Amino acid sequence: MASASAGEARPGGAAPLPWGLLAAVGIDLVIDGMLVGLGATLGSKQGLVLTVALTIEILFLAVSVVAQLLEQGQRRARAAQLAGCLGLLTAVGALAGAVLLGGASRTTLAAVLAFGAAALLYLVVEELLVEAHETDETPLLAAASRDVLRGVHRPVRDRRMTPPPWPPTHAPDYREDLA
Repeated sequence: MASASAGEARPGGAAPLPWGLLAAVGIDLVIDGMLVGLGATLGSKQGLVLTVALTIEILFLAVSVVAQLLEQGQRRARAAQLAGCLGLLTAVGALAGAVLLGGASRTTLAAVLAFGAAALLYLVVEELLVEAHETDETPLLAAASRDVLRGVHRPVRDRRMTPPPWPPTHAPDYREDLA
């Protein structure tokens, strides 16, 4: 008896699993978890911020995965189980991030966190741009986008520090290092 290929139904009516989707989501969740573990290593405030932000992202990711699995013929219980198991990969990644980077210097931690944050921002923005071009832009959507960007920019703009005085009042004395 020949085995069913990835696109064919299996005996008994069970739909094949979309392994490519599950692997991609699993890798994403492990990396997200590593960022949470890294943030917790840096401090409780950073860990909390990353945990809250990634929890929201993972919620929407789980809904998307379940919808895709249901669309491909999986039973509801099976789709929910798969999404739950994928969610556990975040905890695995968090533990791995905390263990692997627990003894690293603060500079290394900051560099890894900056790289991870930049990668997440790139992926999110890239995905949003692809989806944004799939729909027609309306004046309401343009106004909402403008208002969101203003809302994000305003707190950052208001927190700007004043530039340092010029000329500097205190210049480091490098002669001590040469002695």
